[in-house]
Amino acid sequence: MVFLVLANESRECMRLTFTRAQTLFFLFCLIVIACLCILTYESSQRYNDTRKKVETSRNIIHKSQVIYSHVCDSRGYMYGYILTNDTLFTNRFYTAAAFVKTHTQDLAKIVSADTKQVANLDSLKHYIDLRLQYSGKLIDINRNEGSLKATFQKVQDQLVQHR
Repeated sequence: MVFLVLANESRECMRLTFTRAQTLFFLFCLIVIACLCILTYESSQRYNDTRKKVETSRNIIHKSQVIYSHVCDSRGYMYGYILTNDTLFTNRFYTAAAFVKTHTQDLAKIVSADTKQVANLDSLKHYIDLRLQYSGKLIDINRNEGSLKATFQKVQDQLVQHR
């Protein structure tokens, strides 16, 4: 008889009442909402990281285009001076060369976190410096020699000596 009473009481405890059902439902909903919040947070963090990388890439491309533009401009100013002997071209050449150095330093700050890009930028700086030095030498030779033919002959002689 005692066994039947205990079994009857345990069934009462096991029976799911309306209050218990509500509590379990709200607990389940709370767990689902917490999981959704965690997933949303992680997704937004990945989105922000990707957005930062895209913004950095856009800045790198923009600075690279500006540098390329000023290098091409400096070359054009060098040729303008050689052809016309107008000092306005030399002033613009040195201004463009200064802009190249400034924008190259800005680009170095942007890519400073990526060691591979820093190595690429160092290589780029070397070749830009060589191009600007070459153009500067042509301007100096033309200024000192005064003739287009003498300028190119002197530069050709210097190139042969370097090889």
